[in-house]
Amino acid sequence: MIELGLHCMNGLRLGDEPSRLERIAKLVTDPRWHAKFKLINVAHLPNTPPEPVFTGTVAAADLPEAARKALFSGAVDDVQFGVSRTASTDTARLFVKTGRYPNERSWGSSRLRLSDHDGDRIAAPWVELQHDLVDAIGARHGVIIAAPTHDLMRIETWLSNISLEGRPLHPRPEEISSYAVNKAKLGDAYLRAPRWGTYLAPEHLEKIGGRAKVIASVEPAVVRDVGPLVYFQLTEHVSDALSPSTEVKRARFEQLVAALLPPREQS
Repeated sequence: MIELGLHCMNGLRLGDEPSRLERIAKLVTDPRWHAKFKLINVAHLPNTPPEPVFTGTVAAADLPEAARKALFSGAVDDVQFGVSRTASTDTARLFVKTGRYPNERSWGSSRLRLSDHDGDRIAAPWVELQHDLVDAIGARHGVIIAAPTHDLMRIETWLSNISLEGRPLHPRPEEISSYAVNKAKLGDAYLRAPRWGTYLAPEHLEKIGGRAKVIASVEPAVVRDVGPLVYFQLTEHVSDALSPSTEVKRARFEQLVAALLPPREQS
């Protein structure tokens, strides 16, 4: 099993961008999720009416209007769309931080669980969907992660380490901690280390030597423009995302952006 996830950062203040909210609302029901969202959870801003509130499941016919209601409410700080409350059947998620809270920017995360037999077929359109989401949020940086377990994906998309019997599950917990501590600066002063897919803004590319240098050094299989960003994907197929040769490419990419990574505490 492979889970795919997106984490995009340093977006626009979506509460001031109704056209972008409309685009995101439409993406909620896009068939490229390969899942139908049935749950909506919202977090409300302090000192605002706690509205709207969604209880139970949302019928497919009602989801488009419910998504708009959640995203457009001036009292909503963030929205999460889910498939199920049970981890084993919760195959897809979408989270959008609206940026309405003072001094915050918007950001987003999502994930999709792939089956072993049709992962490549499903992954390609899902990645295209994430490009649309990143552009709608106005993010300045992002990564698409391929992880072998649900818990690793939770760590990567929420930037919160998980331990089992006193030992961290993530192979580089200090890296995750550095992102959590510097979350407000990600996509601005700092970048996340590259993953299977990586979105970089023009100013980031300029600091590391440009698009051509990334192509020459990393040899990504996919390079394309996504709005003002450039997206680099290490392999064409997700079935190769966790291979040793892909990790070699990823490590070269990380070396290239090393000066833009946040400081890490040594354990």
